[in-house]
Amino acid sequence: MKKIIPIIAVILSGMYCAHINEAELAFQQKDYKKTIHLCRISIENDSLNTDAMRLLSRSYVATDSLINARKMAKRAFDIDTDLRKNIKVLAYVLSASGDKEFNGKNYDYALKWYNDAAEICSTDTRIIRKKADTMLKLHFLDQAQKEYSRLISAGKDTSEIKKILKKIDEGKKLAFSYYKKGLRNLKRGSIVSAAKYFKKAVGKNYDLSDARYYFLLTSGKVSLKSRKKKKLWEAIESFGKAANLHPDSAEPHYFMAKAYERKDSGEFVNAIDEYKKALDLEPNGPYAKKCSTKVRTLSRRKKKLDDFWSRGRKKIKSK
Repeated sequence: MKKIIPIIAVILSGMYCAHINEAELAFQQKDYKKTIHLCRISIENDSLNTDAMRLLSRSYVATDSLINARKMAKRAFDIDTDLRKNIKVLAYVLSASGDKEFNGKNYDYALKWYNDAAEICSTDTRIIRKKADTMLKLHFLDQAQKEYSRLISAGKDTSEIKKILKKIDEGKKLAFSYYKKGLRNLKRGSIVSAAKYFKKAVGKNYDLSDARYYFLLTSGKVSLKSRKKKKLWEAIESFGKAANLHPDSAEPHYFMAKAYERKDSGEFVNAIDEYKKALDLEPNGPYAKKCSTKVRTLSRRKKKLDDFWSRGRKKIKSK
């Protein structure tokens, strides 16, 4: 019996090898249906067969089954995170997911997949190039410049990339000139014109964070002039995003509070909270006095309204 067990193991091992060898041949012949079938049999027989998992994930990529490809590549990677083959196949699958989104012009999603691929294979110049090209499509000029420069350092496509870097530099200069025009218009009180130039700056270089901040702030102020609730919600959203970009600034909170007031004169909580945040951030700032006055005024009005409804409820109960 003891002699039989090793013999069975050898036979089974040979069968598994035959399956994977046949699967590799089928893959080379682009018979992906057969490859997938044989790889599945191999994995059923040996749940730790990373050779079959890697080949199966590549077959899924070839058949555009990217969700399955990612699952299988990740499964192989989790079994042995240090095995170079597992790292390369997972990076390949993630990169292929990015390619599909890129080809569909879904550049945000493409960049997400390329970033995931770069996390596990940070020196792969093909992934770096894909990241750089996607960042350029999204107008992330600072980030794109950094990635293209990495390719220059690696000696890849130097002449072509130098041309791209020159265009990026020109784009950054143009974006900054729009930003400066926006600031000049803002200083003069021309909010609509300022918003227009800040928008142009952001459209050229999304990485220009100050331009994004002032675009959100000025576009919010433009929407704030409206009495329509939809526009006021847009203003609140813009001021909220501006506050996230400049968390130490009181100005977005001050104008967000004004938008809440204008949206609903009987709703005090959000407006009071935003005035308080502005006051806490800049207790001696240009909006401090107005915020302090507003907090007192709205708090009194809120208390008066709360007392009114409280008395009304007591009368109803007494009846």
